[in-house]
Amino acid sequence: MRNLKLIPLILQDSDAKMRLNSAIKAVRNAESNSLLLASELCFNAYDTSDFAFGDFAINSLKNELGMDKFFGFTHLRPAKNGKFYNEFSLFNGEKTFHTQNKIKLFLPNKEDEIFMAGDKKELRIFELNGLKIGVLICFELRFVKFWAKLKSCDIILVPALWGKTRQDDLLTLCKALALINHCYVLVSSALDLNFAAVFLPNGKCQEQAIFDKKLISKTRKKLGLG
Repeated sequence: MRNLKLIPLILQDSDAKMRLNSAIKAVRNAESNSLLLASELCFNAYDTSDFAFGDFAINSLKNELGMDKFFGFTHLRPAKNGKFYNEFSLFNGEKTFHTQNKIKLFLPNKEDEIFMAGDKKELRIFELNGLKIGVLICFELRFVKFWAKLKSCDIILVPALWGKTRQDDLLTLCKALALINHCYVLVSSALDLNFAAVFLPNGKCQEQAIFDKKLISKTRKKLGLG
């Protein structure tokens, strides 16, 4: 997929419906051949009282995306025993390309009381129109063993709900992931720490970026890696 535009979003409105309206507006304003990423639990956060809003948001966004724009975020999905999965979905107006449940829950926020952890097999590389994509949901970014599983990715998506006091950690980890895996890292964190950026394979950070396969090759070549 040539000239794919990578657009991380920060949705800061005061309630879920307003944040959805902002996401729809961003989709409408995006150029063709764009991939938009919103943060972890960007609409409902930890509020399980309206867990169906995630499906409503997906359907609403699909009506705007068409076939040449793509959107990703995490949302609540009922599991069992009164708990939920924190599910990532990537889709366009036609279909859903990938879903993945968060497998590493953040215990200081008592996520284990709300969520069930996903199966480790769900963390895998998938293809989107010829590009190799991977996803690390928030806390999963801290586990280098997951970086290794995604080492051949062209793009890694990081939807997050990061704490403000850990901003340096988020930026350092995303930059290191881009450098070590020689890939683009698209990160969006909102509702606490508001930060969104694209880290390039050479470690540079931009608000948005155009995917360039040649930059991956150039970066590897400079390091004598092929």
